[in-house]
Amino acid sequence: MKNKIFTLFIVSLLFGMTSCELFEVDNFPMPDAQVFGAIRDVEGGGLVETDLNSGSTIGTYELGGYENPELRSWKIMQNGEYRNNLVFSNTYKIEFTSCNFYPFTIDEVTIKPGENQLDFEVTPYIRVKNCKIVQEGDFVKASLLLIYYHY
Repeated sequence: MKNKIFTLFIVSLLFGMTSCELFEVDNFPMPDAQVFGAIRDVEGGGLVETDLNSGSTIGTYELGGYENPELRSWKIMQNGEYRNNLVFSNTYKIEFTSCNFYPFTIDEVTIKPGENQLDFEVTPYIRVKNCKIVQEGDFVKASLLLIYYHY
């Protein structure tokens, strides 16, 4: 019984060592580009922050050479910046649909090998202006002078 188990172990070990050579499935190149940038307010250029639980996302479709491109999501950090270090250099369609600003689409963006900085200017749903925080004795008093809803 011990010989059968030992023989089975040796055979499976040998098969495991040679299986990668026999059945080479993944012969695709590694991602060769990095994309980073910020989501900025068209009025003033400040970062558009988000408080969404799952964060805002950038929807991308890789266009070059695919009949039915698949939607890939890139996460936007809460401070309004994003970074994706594992991107293939190609042509992409970019959609902003799950965000806290007015949605829009860019039909064609070319990502080249290496680092690519893409900053986007957007119109947020709400702008908060002229916030005032003052300490009066032991208390901190915050007042909001103007909330601007952009329609």
